[in-house]
Amino acid sequence: MENTTLNNHTLETYLELEANADNKYELYNKFIRAKSGSTPLHGELTANLITALNLALRSAGKTCKTYTSDVKVSIEPANVRCYPDLTVVCGDAVFDKMERRAITNPQIVVEILSDETEILDRGDKFRAYRQLPSMREYILVSQHQYLVEVFSRTSEGSWHIMESTSIDGIIPLISMDVQLNMRDIYFGVKLEA
Repeated sequence: MENTTLNNHTLETYLELEANADNKYELYNKFIRAKSGSTPLHGELTANLITALNLALRSAGKTCKTYTSDVKVSIEPANVRCYPDLTVVCGDAVFDKMERRAITNPQIVVEILSDETEILDRGDKFRAYRQLPSMREYILVSQHQYLVEVFSRTSEGSWHIMESTSIDGIIPLISMDVQLNMRDIYFGVKLEA
């Protein structure tokens, strides 16, 4: 799918486009962006992350649900609608009033970085996610090297970053009191050059 951006649109225009489209679109304030397809490597990392997150959360007795990029997140204060690679919601999902398919209360959001999305994922998307009171952790996963960055919201509301750059590394998710292993995330994955 072509990665197109359409400028100066309202939420209503976006919702109408999404309702009548075969493809996914994201809204960033007044800009509509076509969501491009993913690569096999992206799919492998996504599958590994779903497995690792679900096993860690269940082992810790958490009643959380992990959603794939088929589930949209609505960030009303920023006028953003987007499809994160993975989203974790603990307890009941809360849905957007205007769009029953979009959740508004993720606690963890995971983005797998690509050359096309890294600037957006680190910039506008992260600024938007931080406006959600429910957000506790934002995880960025590299496809080019062993690198997982976890941005955690502190009790004071600031954000702290931890990163792991070793295949033997451990990634603590402070808000859930669980850990992920880098080996589980990158299991069977051949990194891009």
